[in-house]
Formats: sequence, C-alpha cells, structure tokens
Amino acid sequence: SFIKYKDQKIRIRRIMAIVSTSNGNKLKVQLLYFGSELPRAFT
Repeated sequence: SFIKYKDQKIRIRRIMAIVSTSNGNKLKVQLLYFGSELPRAFT
C-alpha cells in the first residue's frame, strides 16, 4: 500500500510495516517520491 500526503509538494511513500510501540503505532515507510516525479495517473 502507499500513502499520499502534502508537505510543500505532494509526496508518495510505500508502507512497509505498522509497528506498535509504547508511544503508539508507527508506520515504517520506503521510497519517497515527489508528485512531479510520478506519471499523472498517480498525482
């Protein structure tokens, strides 16, 4: 699965794992892309 969010640009990351910690849940993610680097179908 992938997540898409806006920082200053649109970014896409691949979700590798969901890890439970004492402070809550964290996502382990891989591969940061900017919206301008992706084909229009993904932006």
